[in-house]
Amino acid sequence: MLFGPGDICDAPFTAFLGGAIGTMCGSVGGAFRGWLQTRRAAVLGSATAIGAILLGFAVASFSGPSHDAYLTWGSLFNIRQDLRHYDEVHGRLPPATATDSQSGEQSSWRVDVYLSSPFRSDKPRIDYDHHKRWNDDHNLQLQRHGAWLFRYTQNDFDSVRTGGRYGIHTTFYKAIIGRGTAFDPLAPASLEHLPKDLIVVLRVERSETHWMEPGDLSIEQLSASEETKKLLLGKSGYAVLFADGEGWILTSRVPIADLCKFFTIEGAEQFDREQLLGPYRIDH
Repeated sequence: MLFGPGDICDAPFTAFLGGAIGTMCGSVGGAFRGWLQTRRAAVLGSATAIGAILLGFAVASFSGPSHDAYLTWGSLFNIRQDLRHYDEVHGRLPPATATDSQSGEQSSWRVDVYLSSPFRSDKPRIDYDHHKRWNDDHNLQLQRHGAWLFRYTQNDFDSVRTGGRYGIHTTFYKAIIGRGTAFDPLAPASLEHLPKDLIVVLRVERSETHWMEPGDLSIEQLSASEETKKLLLGKSGYAVLFADGEGWILTSRVPIADLCKFFTIEGAEQFDREQLLGPYRIDH
């Protein structure tokens, strides 16, 4: 089960919940006062309201992953399922940017992964035309159907993330591409032949890329720098998907230099994620 009762135990939500319960019980207490017209009922109503407020503060103090983290795990799980299925059918990962041999038009790996998925009951009955641009009117019939899979979280409606050029059709999940990565254009690979500790997909904090549009993270962009940290660090931490299908969320305390070691095949073969990244992992 992806989501459970612990999903709602993030502090802002539970504080609100506690306050709402307290207000509701205070109103109930007031109703009792008016109905019974006795001092005893008034005291009982006040005590109930105070108790509910204290209960709300107690629930808000529970530790655990944030609601955003649980939604992010859901995104990583669904992307993993579709990537695995594509890999099993074709014997390799899709090219990060698919280029039609006749027209030269390009589309993202996200399109091919979504279209090949057997898990999506909402897929429209249209044929994506690789001879046409990804944003051709015909192909854009697909955009509203697959967008949810690649949003920041599974039900993200943050105005910062939905107010850009592509709104709710923006992707925040990008592959690491380039020489020596899982999406090496010169050496197409299958997930089963890649080191398990290799990071294949990352969540970014800001994006202006349509989910159907070619646009990913070149390994040259991802140096161990403050710029990379700002690019990848979200409010729930770093969100990464490994070649073995493990989806991890890491706290902001993980050294960016250690995270970058798992962006290439060479690094993933040389280092151990449990040793370097494990101490910063947020469990679910």
